[in-house]
Amino acid sequence: MIKLSAGDAYRMNVVRKDNGGDYTYENATDARKYEAASKQVKSTAQVGGGDDDAVKTITITTDPATGEFAALVPPVQYKVTSVEVPSNAEIVFDRATIPGIDASNPLAVKTDSVTTDEGKVQRFSYVASLNLAHRVEPTFDVKQKGAPAFGDATFKYVTLNDPKGQEVPLYTTDEQGTVTYAMGAPVFTQLRRYTFTLDGYEQYVNQDDAQNPVTDRVPLQKSTVTITNQFAAGQVVNFEGADDGKFKDENNLATNQLQLDSLGHAEYTFMAGFPNITEPYTLGLNMVFDVNGAQKQWSGNGTFKAIVLGELPSGNNFVTSGPDKVLMVLRDPPGSNSSAYYETATSVTESTSYAGSFVTNNEVSTLTKLGFEAATWVGVGAGVITEASTKADLEVGAEVNLDITDSQASSTTTTTTNRVSTSDEEDYVGANGDVFIGTATNILFGNARSVDIRPDGKGGFGVTRENVISTGMEFGTGFNYSQNYVENTLLPNLESVRNSLLHDPSEGITSNTTNEVVYVSKVSKDDPRFGSNNNDKDVCGALPPCRATSLTVRATP
Repeated sequence: MIKLSAGDAYRMNVVRKDNGGDYTYENATDARKYEAASKQVKSTAQVGGGDDDAVKTITITTDPATGEFAALVPPVQYKVTSVEVPSNAEIVFDRATIPGIDASNPLAVKTDSVTTDEGKVQRFSYVASLNLAHRVEPTFDVKQKGAPAFGDATFKYVTLNDPKGQEVPLYTTDEQGTVTYAMGAPVFTQLRRYTFTLDGYEQYVNQDDAQNPVTDRVPLQKSTVTITNQFAAGQVVNFEGADDGKFKDENNLATNQLQLDSLGHAEYTFMAGFPNITEPYTLGLNMVFDVNGAQKQWSGNGTFKAIVLGELPSGNNFVTSGPDKVLMVLRDPPGSNSSAYYETATSVTESTSYAGSFVTNNEVSTLTKLGFEAATWVGVGAGVITEASTKADLEVGAEVNLDITDSQASSTTTTTTNRVSTSDEEDYVGANGDVFIGTATNILFGNARSVDIRPDGKGGFGVTRENVISTGMEFGTGFNYSQNYVENTLLPNLESVRNSLLHDPSEGITSNTTNEVVYVSKVSKDDPRFGSNNNDKDVCGALPPCRATSLTVRATP
């Protein structure tokens, strides 16, 4: 409802009285309606009756469906004295900011037009106009795609005594949809990818019909969103020194920008990065939406906290030779003078998951993870996790790409760069002629600080930090072996190397005066258990480590 006044000089609703030839104009007692200016716009206009204030005030009621108005009023200058929405008292317009309406020149006609859904152009002519826009504070909904809450739903706690593991719920939801996080905050896993959905809109409620209010959401089209995610890969963190565990530059964190589409929607995908190694182990998320040049804050800014489970290297690490890794197998067909081949650009993808624990001093330390495999050094004493895959070109005619997909999972894609074929010689027929294509590996070991979920000693679980050894892998020299070579040359040679490191018990070694570690077998060389693993259940008949077949005699200082 809009109220207009032309000032004290004008009364808009009067009646003329004849006092014996002397005419006077007095206030009309009844309100007077003005003629509608448009059939399409269902607004009304009238001037009050009775006292002076009423007859000087024009009241316009806008079209209830569109909020528009069109009124035929006297050609004067008007002051807007008030704008009200009777059905919603929360909508308030500041009168001091509302411009006046100059309708004093009826010859200054303007024309506006609109195209209907049927493609017709409708034109409207007018002398003066008033455009007022009520804008509500925008709403930004941020959710995790495909989940009722943020972060991981469960955590699997695995030990050597319980290799199947125990599922630990990380959040619960009640009937009202309220989320309770078991660790006090959402939990994310280092190197795992997550997708958040972002929806920005302005929500308006028409309460003209109090029993059936109408809600309308207006999307924030093309709004730019700037995201500062402390727990995403890409943040540079100090690995050592006085600022160990802190961001390299707290005031210049890595950011991402994206734009909402025509429906006010966008998706933000990220990989979880380094954990916070300081209690309570939480990191923040900040989002700023640009709405018509105004910077609007997400409601979670300053309050949304997340925990990342993972490892932060300490900077001390070493590399040792690892096992050979077979990447492709080419099977030779039966029959002499026959062969098989991989043509150039043939690809084979292998997915690997890591779900085991390792033992240090007979105690479970942590789950083996890929912490060192993903960390890249940046400057002195700092590192960053990037999402780029690792690539290695092998000299045997293959290219290997390693893509880390999770803290405990990776995929390896091997693509031939040359044609690789089995032999058609008679000595290499069938299985004997199968070709194994692969690479030697290097295993990276390094000290790290692990933030993980562990038993709290009270029958439950909690987030704790421990010093652990982190492992990773990188590719080394490529190989191309036939099965005949593997069975008759490679494996016997490896067995000979292993046996040469083990001393027979008949040698009676009980002490060590050398500068090297000495390994003594508990069984003789002609025993089938000679050289087997100490934690081999088939050999020792008990839970590992049982120290059944060998012992280590370390150097005595």
